[in-house]
Amino acid sequence: THESGTRLAFDTELEPVENATLLQGFLEDSNVDAISEIARMIEVQRAYEMGQTFLDREDERIRSTISTLTR
Repeated sequence: THESGTRLAFDTELEPVENATLLQGFLEDSNVDAISEIARMIEVQRAYEMGQTFLDREDERIRSTISTLTR
């Protein structure tokens, strides 16, 4: 739930982690496969562009039809 602006407050309790270690000078591993996510973003971008191209062509077709019928 939102609490004071954009800060979020969670209703669940914190769960303690057993045997946790913190090492100085090390980077945390990511839980995201960057390559597959970039490939997925490219796929979504291409699908969006195809949809946009379709809508642009459909809009032009409708405008042309209206222009022809109103002459």
